[in-house]
Amino acid sequence: MYDTSKLSELIRFARVDPGATVIDVYPGDGDWTRLFSDAVGPNGRVYSFVPAEVAHFKNDPVGNMRTLAKEPGRANV
Repeated sequence: MYDTSKLSELIRFARVDPGATVIDVYPGDGDWTRLFSDAVGPNGRVYSFVPAEVAHFKNDPVGNMRTLAKEPGRANV
């Protein structure tokens, strides 16, 4: 995916801490949603916002996020 040391720096810079609430705007394949989900932990919350302008795309971004939210350990999404 990405350089893990850079991801850690970004998470610290953005102050995404355990228990935080994060909004992932236009989550694409959900890579960042998963990263944020891990960072905020079970007491945090991640909202994956799919703008209406892309919600109807053939790759079904809304459906992808619904599926992601059902993954084990993703109850905070």
